Amino acid sequence: MMGQILLLLALSYLIGSIPFSYLVARFLANKDVRYEGEGNVGARNVWHLAGPLPGLLAGVLDVSKGFVVYRLALHFSNSETIIYLAGLAAILGHGFPIFLKGRGGKGISVALGFLLNVIPQAIFIGVILLGIAWGITRNFNVSAGVGLGSMVLLALLWVPFGEWLKILGLMMVLAFKKILDRPHETAIRQKSGWFEPKGIIQR
Repeated sequence: MMGQILLLLALSYLIGSIPFSYLVARFLANKDVRYEGEGNVGARNVWHLAGPLPGLLAGVLDVSKGFVVYRLALHFSNSETIIYLAGLAAILGHGFPIFLKGRGGKGISVALGFLLNVIPQAIFIGVILLGIAWGITRNFNVSAGVGLGSMVLLALLWVPFGEWLKILGLMMVLAFKKILDRPHETAIRQKSGWFEPKGIIQR
């Protein structure tokens, strides 16, 4: 049993480690998202550096990682805790990918893909609120805070409190990774001239 759990967590980490945003930007625009734009290995940076379609492609592929890991975990275990540990492993794989020597993204897309299996209604409403906040503020960090925060709160409508705490835990990992990446991204943004309020629409 323990061997199966360890195998699941290893597979989840490896799936999370697949650097889709890096690969899309490298192959379609010859850009290295780790050291250009905002310095983040994520779909928003791909959008900024390579254009909307590559950015959307990277986003969909990153979301699919979390979605697949949840489905994979169901085949290994019916334990809610084990399933969420698999989601955590995928997020950590995205944030600290073995294929990019540990320089990965925040894991938001992976988390959303995972949670699409659990709280699709909250995800849908949160994305709408994120879009509204973006239209008003033109600031992605503020908009993401509104969207993700609303998703977490709305999740209480569809899951028991114990499972909600696990969802909150996943979101706290994303927040920690954002803080951890700040020095690197600040340095890259200063070199690239990235200006946050421009977000993902303007360049």
